Amino acid sequence: LRDGPLLTTVIGRSASDGAEEGQQEECSSVLPLGQLREPTPAGLPASFRQSLRLGAVWHLAFISLYQLYVVIALINTLVLYLNSDVGMALELSGFYSSVVFQASIAGKLLVGAALDSKMQRAAGVGSCLLLFLGTLLPLDAGSFGRRLTTNHQQLFLFALVYGVGFGASFTVVSSKPAKMFGRMAEFSKLQGFLMLFQVIGGFLGTLLTGKLRLITG
Repeated sequence: LRDGPLLTTVIGRSASDGAEEGQQEECSSVLPLGQLREPTPAGLPASFRQSLRLGAVWHLAFISLYQLYVVIALINTLVLYLNSDVGMALELSGFYSSVVFQASIAGKLLVGAALDSKMQRAAGVGSCLLLFLGTLLPLDAGSFGRRLTTNHQQLFLFALVYGVGFGASFTVVSSKPAKMFGRMAEFSKLQGFLMLFQVIGGFLGTLLTGKLRLITG
């Protein structure tokens, strides 16, 4: 993220009247952040309000909402499912949940490095595929996906794949706004706007999934 330095140093050079040719006087002053603003680079919206007119901004916002809806809904119901439906001990159910978060750390680190290389497209596509594959792994193949599995090996594989996919895709979605609009004058407002959609997605994922579980049993 490029927010600029905390302090901006301005060095002005002016030629003194009647002085010898080439003689310059340098003066420095330190100004707090916010008193000076760098000009907006060409091609970027000049303000947060203008950025809301771009389709790319709303695309990023709803991707953030969809992603957090799926991720938070699954993670919040995972322990409940394993403990109530599969019959696992609460300690073992918590273990699978912790594996998801540990694997997500690896996904974030790997994709973070890939996004700074020439493999950006492969990292983005791969992270989405891993997340999609991870959401399928809890399904029982013997019932053609109509029931969830109780197989411990399959659940552990799910926790690994889904965790890596979750961490990787979250890193892609979180870093994309900074890569596209990081030099915009009011980028902090835009970032807060996008994070609002993440919170809404997580809230809806928890609320609606809980109600669906209650209705369907």
